[in-house]
Amino acid sequence: MQLRKVILLLLLFLKSGHGHSLDDYVAMQEVSLSGSSSKQIDTDSADECATKCEEETELSCRSFHYHSAKQQCVLMTENSRTAQVVNMSDVMFYEKRVANSPDHQTHSAHLCLEGKGENYRGNISMTASRLTCQNWSEQNPHNHSYSPKKHLSKALVRNYCRNPDGSSAPWCYTTDPSVRWEYCNIPSCDASDHCLKGNGENYRGFVSRTASGYTCQRWSEQAPHSHSFSPEKHPSKNLVSNYCRNPDGSSALWCYTTNPAVRWEYCLVPSCDSSDQCLNGKGENYRGYVSTTASGYTCQHWRTQSPHSHNFSPEKHPSINLVSNYCRNPDGSSALWCYTTNPAQRWEYCLVPSCDSSDQCLKGKGENYRGYVSTTASGYTCQHWRAQSPHGHEFSPEKHPSINLVSNYCRNPDGSSALWCYTTNPAVRWEYCLVPSCDSSDQCLKGKGENYRGYVSTTASGYTCQHWRAQSPHGHEFSPEKHPSINLVSNYCRNPDGSSALWCYTTNPAVRWEYCLVPSCDSSDQCLKGKGENYRGYVSTTASGYTCQHWRAQSPHGHEFSPEKHPSINLVSNYCRNPDGSSALWCYTTNPAVRWEYCLVPSCDSSDQCLKGKGENYRGYVSTTMSGYTCQNWRAQSPHKHDFSPEKHPSINLVGNFCRNPDGEKAPWCYTTDPAVRWEYCIIPSC
Repeated sequence: MQLRKVILLLLLFLKSGHGHSLDDYVAMQEVSLSGSSSKQIDTDSADECATKCEEETELSCRSFHYHSAKQQCVLMTENSRTAQVVNMSDVMFYEKRVANSPDHQTHSAHLCLEGKGENYRGNISMTASRLTCQNWSEQNPHNHSYSPKKHLSKALVRNYCRNPDGSSAPWCYTTDPSVRWEYCNIPSCDASDHCLKGNGENYRGFVSRTASGYTCQRWSEQAPHSHSFSPEKHPSKNLVSNYCRNPDGSSALWCYTTNPAVRWEYCLVPSCDSSDQCLNGKGENYRGYVSTTASGYTCQHWRTQSPHSHNFSPEKHPSINLVSNYCRNPDGSSALWCYTTNPAQRWEYCLVPSCDSSDQCLKGKGENYRGYVSTTASGYTCQHWRAQSPHGHEFSPEKHPSINLVSNYCRNPDGSSALWCYTTNPAVRWEYCLVPSCDSSDQCLKGKGENYRGYVSTTASGYTCQHWRAQSPHGHEFSPEKHPSINLVSNYCRNPDGSSALWCYTTNPAVRWEYCLVPSCDSSDQCLKGKGENYRGYVSTTASGYTCQHWRAQSPHGHEFSPEKHPSINLVSNYCRNPDGSSALWCYTTNPAVRWEYCLVPSCDSSDQCLKGKGENYRGYVSTTMSGYTCQNWRAQSPHKHDFSPEKHPSINLVGNFCRNPDGEKAPWCYTTDPAVRWEYCIIPSC
């Protein structure tokens, strides 16, 4: 920033009372006024230009435009209601808000779709089929009459999607010579019309495939299927592109298909009410997409009669939602089912996640578990309960229908101490299974971890743990047989001897054992508090993106902070730590030219990740300006030289190329990587 600007800001701060902000102005991109009395001045920002407009005494300033590349401000006596609007490249036009007028309200609505989008002013420039839009000021490849100069009020800027003619949605001419124009996908201001409510008559989302996977035919086309539902005849139905719609009050969303043999078909659209996507009761109202049976058979399409003929066609039962080959319960059975594509297996029940997730995790001994874990604690694949090989047994689904012995999922049919299954290993008849507990407190670290039952199986330095059952490469006494109560399963980290932390023997012959890193049940040590001396998280890159050097390593930088010398500081792997009471977390880097650097770790107090006041305490990661320019790294002096280096201002957190407010500006800002634009404000989500 120039010295003149800093002095000006100081004077503005010292002036009495009321400041001026761009919030008091309505902004429009790449337009200005023609014939208005004006005054040109040089300023460093649009915000400063607004201040000049308020302070102007020679003329009555009602609007201005700001040219960021030239740092030029033009004050004007007119606004868009009293003077002609003209296109002007590379400027932003601002006019004073009029109280109680529509423009006095927030302009965020103009960036999403309301109604037919006639007031849309966003910068989407691609059609629904991902074709690039043609510039409105150009006549190639498509000649047209919608030039920006002829239609000043339509904001026909660059090649942005607009609705200048009252169509059913924003559109544009395309740069594809074979496609004159096409509708655009604009996010709705009301997200509720992008999911299924009722029969979908108000759906405005972008699903364009049918339940059987056919691509939808465009509503504006008459091939391969001719029809009467053209966008022109039914402008209120939002028949854009080839999106699924319900223009005729059918029982569900549908479209004509691009398959000449299939005129139309219903579409599957996620419901606004997710309760029909999981299992409630017997599943009669289930409308989800599971299409395989409990034994893994693919379901037969309800529309087909092969390999199994049946009476449950979608035509005969339109209210049951027999779409595609999805599991349904059309006859009040005890569970969801389908016909299978296996000629030898007419039908079978399906496994669908319950709306009540309590049967998907371990409670007590697991007798009510209905989840899908199908491997044992040692990693053996479970044998199907229906199979009698390699192990014969009595627990078949037919003999025990109430126990839910489906597929090869771990179950507890006999009241054992835990879930188990027969294995596909002929040498191992059965084994217990590891299933996540409904009480997650044993899946994270409490105290020294003696009750930990989770699945971490690598050490802090990245070594793979040796199986507790194995005696190689390291012989030991902690076998599962000798210590059955300690849960020494597979090669998972445990604390069988009351050590200070979880550990395991390693598969590296040179490293007998090592501690493990397990997420704490108290997440407060995984984020930044104060200077980070108690941080135990896993960030391992510096603020400038350098990879951290392992604390155990002495290359490329020799140092005294080894894990052996400082066991209490948790110097594990190459994770950022603060072992010496510095002002922030840091690490030695793997770059020989950079000995050490501070790290960026998310704060436990998220209030510094959003905008408070002018953003002087903002520490978040936004790195693009309000116009979309990429920010220049604060450490860099190109393309723009400046005084705000991290070295000169260590307390301001000038890290990476993240937006900051080091000089008391109106909002966070940054220098840009565009040589023509020295700096610009950033848009930061407000707290």
